[in-house]
Amino acid sequence: MKYTYQTQKIIIAGIVLIVIFILIVAIFNSNPAVSPVSTPSPASTPSPTPTPNIFQGFQTDKYYITFYGWPDNSPSGNIIAYPKSRYATKHETAGGIGTYNDPVTFASDPSRITIGKIYYLPFLAKYFVMEDYCESCRESWRKNLRHIDVWMESGPSFPKELTECQQKWTRKEEVVIINPSPHFPVDPEPLFNKQIGQCN
Repeated sequence: MKYTYQTQKIIIAGIVLIVIFILIVAIFNSNPAVSPVSTPSPASTPSPTPTPNIFQGFQTDKYYITFYGWPDNSPSGNIIAYPKSRYATKHETAGGIGTYNDPVTFASDPSRITIGKIYYLPFLAKYFVMEDYCESCRESWRKNLRHIDVWMESGPSFPKELTECQQKWTRKEEVVIINPSPHFPVDPEPLFNKQIGQCN
């Protein structure tokens, strides 16, 4: 059978299209579609374990907390009004490191706080014992302001540094544990280093 020149061109063009189609199919089959990569979900952050309230169940109150030391004691020094030789207290002179068995001296109005009463101050992590008299505390109590004056370990040296340290630690209102357990945490470091005049 003889084909005209025009018919031959059409046949060749058809063959070329078929070849191109076959090549496209072959290429497509050799590169299968890539499955989308799933983005892993971020790991969930565990909820923090709640801090137990170790003071729950203990009687608390809020007090005005001031400090005194060797220079502003009356008379100057570490003499206290209620030494253990005559009262149910812990020391002969002002002192203590803040543990339950060796609490730090504090002063207040003995008509409001029993002599020898032990308190715990969470903001200082120390125990304190009532064994001195404080006239300014007495005046505060008359104005319905609970007030204790805490002994800051000191000597006759560094009066200026001591005063600044007392002011630093003074609090207008702080929680006080009235009936503390003997097992609360304690920071035995003194608030004031009397050897070098440094406030901690």
